[in-house]
Amino acid sequence: IRSSINPEKNFKIPFDQPTINFNDEDLLVKACFEYLKQFGVKRNKVFNAVKKSFDEYRKFKNQIQIKGAEIISKAKDEGRYLVVLSGRPYHIDQLINQKTPDALCDLGVDVITEDAVPFYGKDYLSQLHVITQWAYTNRIYNAAKWVADQNHKVQLIQINSFGCGPDSIVIDENSEILKVKSK
Repeated sequence: IRSSINPEKNFKIPFDQPTINFNDEDLLVKACFEYLKQFGVKRNKVFNAVKKSFDEYRKFKNQIQIKGAEIISKAKDEGRYLVVLSGRPYHIDQLINQKTPDALCDLGVDVITEDAVPFYGKDYLSQLHVITQWAYTNRIYNAAKWVADQNHKVQLIQINSFGCGPDSIVIDENSEILKVKSK
């Protein structure tokens, strides 16, 4: 934003960019407080807000897992095809994914996202041929491994907008994970 429109210079609008890390609740509280104290926000308010947000996030992730388990079980019981659709968070936008989930469902295929499959754990990730340093890519690898271990009616589709950087590595590693089990 700063390099494209420079809101401070062009519009006299302050541009804030505090460093925020969601991997550690204590660091998040500290970073948010350091930024928000200039507005008179007290530390206990920040602490309570961060705690509530992480509680809600965990509930949300749990709901995805529960719903995923329901869809997986129903597809298995009914002998239906199931596709795990994986991609970056912005791929949920229908203008970007070109309504791929809708098209699959119209064909009678059940669709879940990669964060709805059971988690294999860090032991599995250590067996990969890549560095597993990003939560996003780890979810994709986990989904590929889960799909590879399922019957032929379960497949993985990875939506990708770029063929460079980490995405190209993820595509190659997923191909290898799936190929081992003839997927």
